[in-house]
Amino acid sequence: MSSKNSGIIRWSTELDPDGPNTSRVTPHFLAGEPVQITRDWLYSPEPISGTHDGVLYGEGGGATKNARRLEALIQGLGLRNVAVSPSVMYELRSREDKRYVQSAFTGLGTGAAQEHFAVHGDVEQAFATRPAHVTIVTGGCLGSNQGTVAETRLGLFRRGRAPFQLGSHGADEHTVSRLLSAGFVPDLVFYELENAWRSACAIAKVISRSPGETRFTINLNVPREEYYTYILRYAQAKKISRDASIAWFDQDDERNAMDRAFFRQLLQEMLGNRYKKIKIVEKDELAPVGEILRGRIRRRFKREVNLQDLVDVMRNQGDPIWDALLSPALRPEVHLQRKPLTPYLQTVQELCGASYTAAVLRASQNGPVISINDYVESTIQASVDAFTPVIAKRWGLEFHGAVALFPYGKIIPSTGVMYRQDPGRDVIFHNPSGVRVSHPTEMETVTLRDREVTRLRTMRDGERFDLAGLLPSLYAV
Repeated sequence: MSSKNSGIIRWSTELDPDGPNTSRVTPHFLAGEPVQITRDWLYSPEPISGTHDGVLYGEGGGATKNARRLEALIQGLGLRNVAVSPSVMYELRSREDKRYVQSAFTGLGTGAAQEHFAVHGDVEQAFATRPAHVTIVTGGCLGSNQGTVAETRLGLFRRGRAPFQLGSHGADEHTVSRLLSAGFVPDLVFYELENAWRSACAIAKVISRSPGETRFTINLNVPREEYYTYILRYAQAKKISRDASIAWFDQDDERNAMDRAFFRQLLQEMLGNRYKKIKIVEKDELAPVGEILRGRIRRRFKREVNLQDLVDVMRNQGDPIWDALLSPALRPEVHLQRKPLTPYLQTVQELCGASYTAAVLRASQNGPVISINDYVESTIQASVDAFTPVIAKRWGLEFHGAVALFPYGKIIPSTGVMYRQDPGRDVIFHNPSGVRVSHPTEMETVTLRDREVTRLRTMRDGERFDLAGLLPSLYAV
């Protein structure tokens, strides 16, 4: 979406300081000079060298390297009608009161649209020759801080409600005396919708601009059993009932199906006739974990489930990928962030993270892989890169290379990530700079040069609107 002037518009979201439980969205006009969209995101029409506003960019803050990888991916896939542009979205972070560049998202012109992507992995190795077959691994998280809610007992007579995102965060089991229920709100929330639109749009652009002879498989890797484990620590502490646990599993299954169906629908609409030529596979890497958790809960926890139980059930499948990922002998040979992995997994979260690594490695046995996910999942590619040479050497498995393509979100929270800062759909339009923005679906009739002209309605500062209504225009193929 752009204004009447040359340039593009991106959006930031924040809790509305003038109203409880609402959010406001602000358009940012991007043109010929750097623009700080949020504290963590800065747009520049070209790579920044040296220091800017106290942040050291050096020789471009990684933009040159990322542009080179993006160009290599375009050439390797033979993509048509796309071109790398000099503009950059910089992701900034803070450590010990110092600001630094986390990553750079390079501009890519796709027709009239302007996109930004970050690429991780060895692109030149994975796409050294034009592939006959490519697997795209994708899938977003379920729910958000707006989409998953738990009813808790805080004491003998006190009840409360809290977000239920217990992968690594959520209600504190030390203060919750009992988890009475946990579930999803009925409809897909904004995070789920935006993530699906953004990922599906990136996939559709890759496929629609690839040579017709290239075959594509899409591995729709939406988590399910990963969410089963969210209640595990409550079950171990006898802080959740059997019925509440099973209800959470059932809702998780339903949400998983909703998310997959919506993603398929978007792909079908974006790809048109080419959708029929795409093979879509859905594999739950942690399916055995779901079976053991449901089984134990039906038997009312006659024996406590622990992490080692879940590891054992995965290693007993006779699957070489999982055998390698969980091998106490192999793991110390794998280095992440310059440190060797521990022989044994320490947390359930590590097991859940390994499921994504397993999906990419498995697909990489059949040809090169492009992983398209939320950019907060960049640790997956690091894990794939670390495990691949070690498994190939020790297990003798052949891999064809994998890279990660992260599309920049055009609507971003002012702080944190959208999964934990979901603005919701009913938002307030906040336009302090007076950027002219058209409503993507509503028309108005105005008089121009003594003629009545029908056009998209200009949005007004302070008006409420459905934020999801922006998505079709922002993520058009």
